[in-house]
Amino acid sequence: LFAGAQQVAFWGRQVMLEIPAYAFLIGSVHYFFRYLNTEKNLFLEISVLLFVLGCYTKLNLVFMAPVFIVFLCVNSKTTALKHRRLWLALLAGGLLLAPLAYITLNFGQTNIGAVVGGQATGELDRFSVENWLYYLNHMPMLLGPLNAVLIGLSVAALPKANLRAKHDRLLLWFFGAWFVWGYLFFSFIALKEPRHGIFLIFPLLFVAMLIIGRTPARDWLRYGILCFAIFNIVGTVVFFPAPYVRNHAAAADYVASQLPRGYRVMIHGNWDGNFIFNLWRHRHRRDLAILRSDKFLLNMAVKRSMGVKEKN
Repeated sequence: LFAGAQQVAFWGRQVMLEIPAYAFLIGSVHYFFRYLNTEKNLFLEISVLLFVLGCYTKLNLVFMAPVFIVFLCVNSKTTALKHRRLWLALLAGGLLLAPLAYITLNFGQTNIGAVVGGQATGELDRFSVENWLYYLNHMPMLLGPLNAVLIGLSVAALPKANLRAKHDRLLLWFFGAWFVWGYLFFSFIALKEPRHGIFLIFPLLFVAMLIIGRTPARDWLRYGILCFAIFNIVGTVVFFPAPYVRNHAAAADYVASQLPRGYRVMIHGNWDGNFIFNLWRHRHRRDLAILRSDKFLLNMAVKRSMGVKEKN
């Protein structure tokens, strides 16, 4: 169901890092709950390591750190919180993230500007209703029609679901906190793009499955969900194919075969990242350096609509 969500399928077929980072996050959550269930420190250490790797893959994942910390403090036993190995795992995670913080502060001014305003100020007033409804308005597109229907069915099934078990309530609270805190976090960031909202999809689908799985009709509903998942993926692949740009690969092949060693290539074109990716596929031509003219000759914050300034 998750893989067939339109935006997940779209960005999973681009040279982007949201989906690999998502994989690290889901793995981290899995081992985090194994730790809460067993109090085995090894699971917490694996969870911390996967979360750190996810943050290095895509910085957006840092939004989950407060959720992990709060649930660790609330749900760990008192003796566990006094355990030296637990604090060593958290300290190690903080130290491993320190270089990422340094890199972001020194080289990620645009990313910082997108949060605090300034260079990459968004096109919406941060305190407007439109800003805070941005990701909610895009949620049907993020989920896709079948997933949206399935979430609606889970809401209808909620009164009949038996969610009294302690573990079920913990799951609801955790994934609810993931969604609410993530929504506030990404809504506060000035720069708005629908792809940032994909980090809100998994908790919705997980909670929907949890609710349906705790209803009296769960035995036959699971076959219906399986059909949903199959139609979801097939429908997304057939009706929402990944867009592509022609001729960048041919241009890269020409450059790789014709240019002498040590040349510099300057390029300006629509979606020129495709040219860069295709040229780097020629591993024997790593002697070629690529300059993007819009990066080299202009100061531009994220996109042209946010302002362009010519370099002298």
